[in-house]
Amino acid sequence: MIRLLDIVISIFAITFLCPFFVCAFILSLIDTKSPIFLQSRIGLHGEVFTLYKFRTMSISTPGNMPTHEISSHESVSKIGSFLRTYKIDELLQFFNVIKGDMSIVGYRPCLPTQAHLIKERKKFELDKILPGITGPAQLLGVDMKDPKLLALIDSSLKDLDISSYFKIIVQTIFTKSSYEDRTR
Repeated sequence: MIRLLDIVISIFAITFLCPFFVCAFILSLIDTKSPIFLQSRIGLHGEVFTLYKFRTMSISTPGNMPTHEISSHESVSKIGSFLRTYKIDELLQFFNVIKGDMSIVGYRPCLPTQAHLIKERKKFELDKILPGITGPAQLLGVDMKDPKLLALIDSSLKDLDISSYFKIIVQTIFTKSSYEDRTR
């Protein structure tokens, strides 16, 4: 049932948010000359997939490092801060949802280099569910620099029901984030 909801909501979101996609693309193109950011991430059963995002950092920023390990605000582009604050950079991930790489609600997919986090998630069998655009740890502001806590919080996803699914989506929509929130 959740997979069907993922597809329906993603198609609706892509259709409805198309003007935002176009604006974000143009602004990022002007700002960084390379508006789309592709990155390898770990998904279901430890499989690697390509995550789609609007670029929020300068092209010279290493693409294989977790955000919390990147030095500071200097890496975020002029438009990137705005895109991050309003979560516009994440909108392209609806295409990942339609492809079946992700769900709307799940744990945030990590980089293949984050072995400690991958290990902690396996302890809770999170590798047996799809990662998501948003999830409980993201709502609480817990990021990937504390793998044990992150995996513990996201372990609640194993019992995800439709009510919790919609609750997390609504909370995500109405929670503004900042660059600081996403690097803590």
